[in-house]
Amino acid sequence: MLDAPAQPTPTPPPVIVPTTELAVRDPNTDMVRGLMIIALLGIGLVVAALLLLRWPVLGQDSIPYDYGTHPERLAVAGNGPRGAAGLLIDLSVYVIVLAAAVMALRTLRTGKRQWVGGLVIAGLLGLAYVIGMVLYIGPMVSACGFSLIVFGALVAWIAGDQDQEEGEQNTPHDQDQDQPVQADQAAPTSPLLNEMVQDSNESALAPGN
Repeated sequence: MLDAPAQPTPTPPPVIVPTTELAVRDPNTDMVRGLMIIALLGIGLVVAALLLLRWPVLGQDSIPYDYGTHPERLAVAGNGPRGAAGLLIDLSVYVIVLAAAVMALRTLRTGKRQWVGGLVIAGLLGLAYVIGMVLYIGPMVSACGFSLIVFGALVAWIAGDQDQEEGEQNTPHDQDQDQPVQADQAAPTSPLLNEMVQDSNESALAPGN
């Protein structure tokens, strides 16, 4: 009696195991944006000090004879011995604050460090303007605000550079994880099982069975 020929074991097709694609996120972005919030807080302090607090108002002999807001200081800035130069110096603080606000908002929006260097320079120029008047409440608060601007921008520049280098070192490893994995590569066929199947097929096809 002939034995029924053994049916060959079908080989399953290779199964592709897709890997989860993770969005590559720059670790520098969140830190830079958080530090820009500190810089914007400093800009708010400077604006409040300029418009609300007391600044020295200079007289004809450059001696403070009254106290008022910074716009009131501007109203008589050109009457003293400083003349137009003094007026331009007092007006420059508004240009500094406006430039710092634009650079901080742009950095907060993009999370990049292209404008951080200019923000540091703006904060230092503001400190240079108010450093000689810190005995008065308006310049004192403005000095605190400009210090926050310099602190936030400088730390964003230093810490952001370190995070960028770490991200570049981890990039090749992340690219290797995106390659698909085949199931048949992870579990190769056993040689003993192949030999047993081959012997069974030969015995089934041998004459006389």
